[in-house]
Amino acid sequence: MHKLLLRQLQQHCENAGLEYSQQPLLQAISNTYEEHELDRKALDESLFLTSKELNERTQLLRTQLQTLSQIQDQLQKSLTALNATFDATGEIILSLDNLGRLVKSNKMGKELLPEIAKYEGRQQAISWQNVHKMLLNPWHLTEIVDSLQKQPKINLKGTLHFTNGRIFEYHSLPQLQNNLLIGRVWCLRDVTEEKKIEEFIHHQAYHDLLTGLPNRHFLLEKIDAIIKDNPEKDKKLAVIFIDLDNFKKVNDTDGHEAGDKLLRIATKRMRNCVRDGDILARLGGDEFLILIESPISQSGLTRMCSNILDTLKKPFLLNNHNHFISCSMGISIYPRDDTVPDGLIGKADMAMYRAKKLGKNNFQFYSEELERLALHQLEFENNLRVAINKQQISIQLQPEINITTGKIVAAEALARWTMADGTVIPPTQFIPVAEQANLIGEIGRLVFDKVCKEISRWKRHGINDITVAINLSAREFKDSELVNNIHRKMLEHAIDGEKIVLEITESLFMEDKESVLRTMNQLRDIGIRFAIDDFGTGYSSFSYLQDLPIDYLKIDRSFLIGVTENKKKYAIARSIIDIGNHLDLKVIAEGIEDQETLDFIISNQCAMAQGFFMHNPLSTDDFFALLIKDRATK
Repeated sequence: MHKLLLRQLQQHCENAGLEYSQQPLLQAISNTYEEHELDRKALDESLFLTSKELNERTQLLRTQLQTLSQIQDQLQKSLTALNATFDATGEIILSLDNLGRLVKSNKMGKELLPEIAKYEGRQQAISWQNVHKMLLNPWHLTEIVDSLQKQPKINLKGTLHFTNGRIFEYHSLPQLQNNLLIGRVWCLRDVTEEKKIEEFIHHQAYHDLLTGLPNRHFLLEKIDAIIKDNPEKDKKLAVIFIDLDNFKKVNDTDGHEAGDKLLRIATKRMRNCVRDGDILARLGGDEFLILIESPISQSGLTRMCSNILDTLKKPFLLNNHNHFISCSMGISIYPRDDTVPDGLIGKADMAMYRAKKLGKNNFQFYSEELERLALHQLEFENNLRVAINKQQISIQLQPEINITTGKIVAAEALARWTMADGTVIPPTQFIPVAEQANLIGEIGRLVFDKVCKEISRWKRHGINDITVAINLSAREFKDSELVNNIHRKMLEHAIDGEKIVLEITESLFMEDKESVLRTMNQLRDIGIRFAIDDFGTGYSSFSYLQDLPIDYLKIDRSFLIGVTENKKKYAIARSIIDIGNHLDLKVIAEGIEDQETLDFIISNQCAMAQGFFMHNPLSTDDFFALLIKDRATK
């Protein structure tokens, strides 16, 4: 019997026997209790399982809700970061749908393109008519639209120039969803400042800073482009190479600022002489070039060059006084003279050098004869280099006589070039080449060494009273090592400085006078003395005779040839001797070729004489023998 039923019977029935008399009924009730209990247990278990499942689902929902919240937070942060990035990219970003409606624009788009950004969120497509008005190159927008109609999914990039002066680079990508086009994103970057910098750098690379003219690089590319566009060579070009004559004197006398000012003025003057289509360029220094592309006759070229010559001859007012220059010009023609840019410029340059050799202040057309001369000059220069290296440069000595005693007291050292085959090249031919090829310094050092050796030789034989004059060019004088080189050789050969006289020309004093004086004083400190050679033929000025340490004046032979028959020459030569004597300078008359000229300088109390009438230039051995004989006679 069910425990609950039994307990209830015990509580409510006094007669225990009822249990047995009502056994079937009680059993049925007991069974009912048991079934009820089983049902309740089943229900409890079911409720427990349901509760457990609900708890698990609740926990799962809580977890999912938390995850969703985290994801939402992350999405919000990502969206915030994306929007911040969207606004801070440094580019304008515009998102458009397939109908041309602006879906979204970033902050920069709203600021820089407000006329477009105002369409954001509207159901109205952007008005391309308004966009056209904003562009300097509206045709480019038409090209973009045409490209998109042909290839809707194409990637685009390019540059747009706006009427407000801004320049934007753009790139555009299609927006695809399941490979279907749903719109297009446009990114525009403001490159205005970059373009300005690029243009500035490009201008600097292709233009001269001082004058603003195109430079050599620009010209070479321009000529090359013209030639490439003219494969039939039926189009003519003219190249005029211009070099300013005597420009360096402006820099040396008034400084580089004055020189720069002169170049700017000269540029303006030359611009007025060329046509609108012609290109005036500066190659550097005092060299200019004119490129003539449009047709012009030879007479037109001649007229243009003549006008340039005339305008540059006019005075340049710098630092309150006038400077005068001229120019030399060379002209080459394409395709007659050459068919490559460097060749055309080089041949115009060659013609310009010919103009300089013909006395400057003129122009010359290139010719094949010029090139043959240039090749000969190059060969001559190379041979001179070989001569220097192989010690083919020797010296001869021309005696200088004391007028009073008739004895040899000095000599002038003269460089001589004897080639391997015995051919003697006169200095009038190789010295100018040495100057131009920057070889004069090497020849000068070689001559000085040979002179020192001869003086040392005489010294060993008891001859100590002969000085030797050595010509020194302006280029040599500017050598920063000049004083050290001279002093080193003097020490090497144990030579006293007073045995050396350096002959310099008056043109040297047109350079930097202070620098010249400084170098002369340094040489003077080691005993070197100085003579003015060819006095009266250059820029004669009494000021440097009193300011600079000069010991000798040499009268140029041009004043002595026919001096007794020409009153002007007579007066000039006599005046030079008087000036020298009154300034306590020894005057040397060079180029004495007859007795009458010798008598003239004797009568006018000239100190020394030199010339073929007394002695020709002699080899070092012959001069040494003459000294020995002279001393023996004495």
